[in-house]
Order: sequence, then C-alpha cells, then structure tokens
Amino acid sequence: MYAQERLKVFSFNMITSVIVNLFVATVLVVSPLYADIGNNKYLWLGILFVICIIRLFVAIFARNDPRYKMNLHFWGVVSAGVIWALFPYIFNGVFDFKEEMITIVVFCGMAGGGATLLNADLRSSIVFTTIIVLPYSVLLLLSSEPNKFALGILGIGFWVALTISSYQCAKFISSGIRNKAKLDDMVDNLELKVKERTAQIIRLEERDMLTELNNRNSFLSKVELNLNKTHIEHHDIHAVLYIDMRGFKILNNTYGHLFGDHVLSTLGTRFRSVDKFYDSISGRWGSDEFVLYVESLSRIAIKQFLKYLQETLTKEIRQHNIKIVPSYHIGIRIYKEHEDIVTSVRKAYHAVQEGKQKNLRICHFSDEIQRQTERKEFLRRSMEESLKQEAFYLHYQPIVNVTTNEIDGYEALVRWTLNGEIISPAEFVSVAEEHGLIINLGKLVLKKSLMTLHEINKINSNVSMSINVSVIQFQDDEFPAFLDFYVKKYQINPANVHLEITETVLIENLEKLSNAISEIKKRGILISIDDFGTGFSSISVLKSLAIDFIKIDKIYIDNICNEGKDKSIVEAVTKMSHLIGCQVIAEGIEEQSQLEKLIDIEADFYQGFYFSRPVDIDKALAFLNK
Repeated sequence: MYAQERLKVFSFNMITSVIVNLFVATVLVVSPLYADIGNNKYLWLGILFVICIIRLFVAIFARNDPRYKMNLHFWGVVSAGVIWALFPYIFNGVFDFKEEMITIVVFCGMAGGGATLLNADLRSSIVFTTIIVLPYSVLLLLSSEPNKFALGILGIGFWVALTISSYQCAKFISSGIRNKAKLDDMVDNLELKVKERTAQIIRLEERDMLTELNNRNSFLSKVELNLNKTHIEHHDIHAVLYIDMRGFKILNNTYGHLFGDHVLSTLGTRFRSVDKFYDSISGRWGSDEFVLYVESLSRIAIKQFLKYLQETLTKEIRQHNIKIVPSYHIGIRIYKEHEDIVTSVRKAYHAVQEGKQKNLRICHFSDEIQRQTERKEFLRRSMEESLKQEAFYLHYQPIVNVTTNEIDGYEALVRWTLNGEIISPAEFVSVAEEHGLIINLGKLVLKKSLMTLHEINKINSNVSMSINVSVIQFQDDEFPAFLDFYVKKYQINPANVHLEITETVLIENLEKLSNAISEIKKRGILISIDDFGTGFSSISVLKSLAIDFIKIDKIYIDNICNEGKDKSIVEAVTKMSHLIGCQVIAEGIEEQSQLEKLIDIEADFYQGFYFSRPVDIDKALAFLNK
C-alpha cells in the first residue's frame, strides 16, 4: 500500500517536473539569452523533448508495479539530468560571464525544483540535483578566472544545501505517504470488518448456528422466493417434507448434549449435501426437527429423492466410541397452488404425527389427515370455550381394598360432552397437550376433584382422591401454589390427595420430575405411578423417588387367570413394591376370578367394572353412605 501511494505521488509530480523541464529548456533555446551558441542548441532541445516524451509515456502506459515503474522513472530522471548537464559542456566554449552566471542560476533553480517535485523518491531527487549542479560547479572551480571560481563556490554550496533539503523533504514526504497508507489500510480494514460483521449478522439471522441450515424464517423466505420465481405447471411437483428424528431426547440424555450436538451438526452437513445435489432447500425447524422443500417433475422422481434422502440421513454417526444409526418419521405435503408455505409445513407436520401413531416411517398428508386436523382444530376451539365455562365434569371410579372390599379412595376421571357427543378423554387430552390447554384443564380437574374430596371426607375422612397430572403441569411453576391454595381452601388432609403420573412420562422426564415430585411430597401429598408395566422404569428409581402407589396396568390383569407369565409378573411386582414400601393397585378388575388371584398375590387395592364403573358425584357419595 505504501509503495503504491509513493508511486502515485511521484508520478503526479513527475509530470509537472517534465512540463517545467520542457518550458525552461524551450525558453533557454528560443530566447536571446544565449545569442551566440549556434544552432546545435535546437538539436539539444530535440533530444530533451524525446526523453521527456518517453518519460510521459512511461508515466501513462507502463504497468503500475511500484518497483518496476519507479525504476523506469529513476532512469528517466537520470537521462534528463544528463542531457541538462551536457548543455554547458557543449556550449561552454562560447559562453561569456553573463551566460555562465545565467546557466548556474538556471541549473540551481532546476535542481531546486527537482528537489521539490522528485522528493517522493530520494535517490531521484539527489541524483538529479547532483547531475545538474555538481559537474558544472566543478568545471567553474577549475577555471583560473576569479569570477567563474566564485560561481563554482556558489554552485557547490547550493548543491550541498539542496542535497540536505532533498533528504529532509523526502523524509517528510515519505512519512506523510506512509501515514496516509496506514490510514487507508485502517479504513480498508475497517470497511472489510464492517462487511464481515454485516455478513455475519445476516448469517446469524438466516442460519441455525449448530447445523448451519436455514432457520425457520430464512427457510420460509427462500421457499416463497423460489415459488414466486417458478411458474407452477400442472406437471410440476413441489413437495414439503417434515423430518422428525426418532429418540433424540433419549439419545441426548444417554450420551450427553455434546454428542447430541455432534449428531445435529452431522445431519446439517448431510442436508446441505442433499441440497447441493438436488437443488432443494433445507432448514432446522425445531430441536430435532427439520424441513425440506424440493421441486421435481414427477411423483416417481419424488420417490427416488426420498430413497436417496433416507440413505443419506440414516448412515451411521460416530464420535469416539459412540455410534448410532439415526432413524426418522417423515411427513410429506405436496404443495398446492395458492397455499402458503407455512400451511404446507403444518400439514407435513400433521402427516408426521399420523405416521407416529401408525408407526409409519413415511406418511403423506391425505384427506383423512385433513379431516382429523379439522376435527382437532374444532375440538381446540370448543375446548377453549368449555374451559371458560367450566363445562368439563368428573366421574369417579372407586379404588377398593382387596381384603375388606371397602372403598379406600376414588380416581377422578375427566369427561366432556360437546353438542350431545361424548368426547373420549384420549382424544381431547391429546388435543389439550398439543395446543397448550392441558394446564388450564388440569387446574379445573384439580379444583373440582378437591371440591368433591371435601364432600367425601365429610362422610369418611380416610377416603382419598387420585388425580391424574400431566408432566406439563408438574413442570409449571405455578402448580404447587395452586395445589396448596385448594388443599387449604377445602381443608383437605394432604395424605388423602394422590397425584398420578404415567410410567412412560416418568421415564422420559425423570430428571425434571424428580425435583418436582420431591417438592410435592414435602407437603404430605402421595404419588402414584399409573399404567405400571407399559414402560421400563426400575424399582430402584421408584424407591429413590419414594413412590407411594404402583398401579399395575390392565394388560397384565386381563389374562391373570389364564397366563402363568402375567400372574408371575403381577406377583413379582407386588412383592418388590412391598419391599420398597409401595402399595399395589390393580386396574381393570372385571371378574371374581381376577379378584381371587389378587387376594392370593396379596395385592392391596383394585379398581374396575367388577366393583363399579366410573360414577358421578352423587353415586360416589351414595356408595360411602351405604
């Protein structure tokens, strides 16, 4: 940068120097200052003109390599200086004293101008001054005439002064050029950093940092831009895929977040390679969820793409001694004209959910899924209204002592009737969890359950109430305070409140739930594990959490009289539960023979149609009055 700036300054001043050279030389030749030196002066002027034209040509057309061009300029300066120095040697014999004085004055003036105009290159400045002034001054010193000797002394003194001045001036100019070059470098670096930071900010706005894929907004924008550019013909297939990695949460908990991040980063690389090969657009939609848009000419080509995508994504991922083979649920929505891309992604997501329920790895969005989606949306809106009106109600199923056949407690079961249709809890609870309504629903169930328990305990203070609680409720910071409020409001004995958690939820959220469970048990409230046997929790985990009740799932009770294995499982669970201080409740007792097996096994409680179906509050109270 410095050399380039120095060349720029020198070239600019050099053009001025050439013009001054030509002007002074022309005046000397054509003016009457040197009347008697003959016509050779025109030859001298012509040679100087040729050299000056060459110098101008170099300045304009030579390549701008600082070292190369500066050397050419230097030799141009030397050539011009030599021609000037020859002037007095050629004509000195005919000079009178006045002409010699004019010559030394002109040479000193030319040297002074050179020292000023050529100071961007110290060597050129000093060489030009030396060639012009020093030889002629020495020539005058060697003269026997006192006047000429004096002129020589003046010339030598002027040359020394100009040399010192050239050095100081060149040093100052070089310092200025260097500072300007540094400043320009700083400005360029600053501009480069601004561009880099701007690009980085844009990248942060558009990219997911872990996978380097498009984030949600960037994915949607790029797909919309592509759709706007592309005229959708009837034979074009535009597919939106929603890809959900299976078991990522378990993988993360098992091997740690660093390995989980490595997996996601590897998948990001694989998606980018797919995009590069197929010109598709990929993005990270959630923690372990990805979206992809691809355009093709036929459904067959889409199938081939899916095959390639699966082969690419399911390759083994390894880090150190850990290796996994990832698998996925993929939902596909074939884009329809005039449908916004967000809707297409949502429908691909619904296809994934349907695939999970039916254990399908690839599921296309269909009219049936559309009907189910519309049904869920209808239930969601209706549920919001019903929650405001507290239109949900409870039924209660007795939990009975195996030995005495007396009611020990009730399980509260939420019910919902909408426009005369009884909606299954399995259907509306899943909708509530999916759309964030489960907390309000849980609060309503808890409130009504404790209100009923207050009435029940007026009749029998030892009867308990089992209430199903979603994991989302347990993770809600307001849940303990809400529970405390209604326990105090209805003057409930905390030991009569049993909160039920399904075993599957306990396994998937053990780390988060353990603290919440401990906090609840400090209040004297008891904890039940529902549907035991459907998951894979260990007895040691239940012991560490101080679980109070284990409810054995109905699938083991159904064949307890016919299948030796089921009876052995129920018997083993009962014995181990008793060893860790848990009591056992058998679900789904429908026959006398099943109850007799429970008596033999020494289970503690049972519930099921054999004693009673779930009943409303009036019948529940009537049972106790009997």
